Amino acid sequence: PPRRSSDLNPFSTPLSFLGSILRAETVALFQKTSSGQTLQLTACFGRKPGADESIPETAGINDSEAIDDNSSSTLRVPLADEAEPHERRGLLLVKRPAGEPFSASERKLASEFACGMVAEIRAAGRNAQLQNRALPVSLPHNIIWKLRAVDEITAHLIARIGFMNRVFTSMTEGLLVADITGQVVFA
Repeated sequence: PPRRSSDLNPFSTPLSFLGSILRAETVALFQKTSSGQTLQLTACFGRKPGADESIPETAGINDSEAIDDNSSSTLRVPLADEAEPHERRGLLLVKRPAGEPFSASERKLASEFACGMVAEIRAAGRNAQLQNRALPVSLPHNIIWKLRAVDEITAHLIARIGFMNRVFTSMTEGLLVADITGQVVFA
């Protein structure tokens, strides 16, 4: 069975969900480094991409295609912001064992998932900015802090609801079974 990423990473649950649905051996999220010119592995579900499978440093940053179909068992989906479609935030890599190609609906699902991940990445960035403020923790939170917290929670909910809506509307029939921890055990 695939290894699970650290539960401390906010992207581990969505990546494991996508990996279970697509029966993937690897789902990896690459994000831009602080310089903005190279990609760095941020989170991974399943087998970690090896050095022989490395992503080109600029892959997914300036690509105009939504999905790279160089291999029928590998998807490279650039993470693009809907507000700024030419701005790439990273890359989503999905791999299956050789001989198990992705269908058109699975490629579409991966593309829709990437759109949801952009919203999650944006929300995580805003959260990091708020946490970096130099306010003492012991101070009571004012109304502005509370509004920001509600905005952050709302952004996460909208991103997840949008993704689930896309998943369920693209399905014609199917069954998902999850255990008590939320891990998909049968799809």
